[in-house]
Amino acid sequence: MPPDGDQSIYESLPYWSHCVVGWGIIAGGGLYWLVWAIVLPKIGKYQLVRETSQDSIDGWERAHFVRKPLGWSPETR
Repeated sequence: MPPDGDQSIYESLPYWSHCVVGWGIIAGGGLYWLVWAIVLPKIGKYQLVRETSQDSIDGWERAHFVRKPLGWSPETR
């Protein structure tokens, strides 16, 4: 809904531009995830496996993703 008369804060941009930019950022993130987590593993014939590691100093755990060849399972380490 466009703003009424003098209430528009935009002088040269359309009032809906911030919505388009926001949705564009969300769509860009979704496209990045689709390529990183779905397309590239299929092309490269690998799978992404989540591994956790614990810091030796303060004990914090962190999770990261590692590339493993297709058919890999935790039992075959």
